[in-house]
Amino acid sequence: MVRDDGVEWEFVPFVGVGPLRFGSSPEGVRAALVGAPSYASSPGSWIAFEVYFGPGLGLCAVAVDARRGPKSG
Repeated sequence: MVRDDGVEWEFVPFVGVGPLRFGSSPEGVRAALVGAPSYASSPGSWIAFEVYFGPGLGLCAVAVDARRGPKSG
């Protein structure tokens, strides 16, 4: 199932996913998402993806919801 808004993110191994770059700080991830479609996790909404950070490593992983998240090109 593809989201109705047609958002598509490219996965580049060892580089990043969509606007997110591996190694980025939490602040860098927030900045990368400015202007991106809303993927809020507030009451009444859904989570489209989750990000994971490693100690001293920055962004290590991005888990995209296959039904609700951006599709992969």
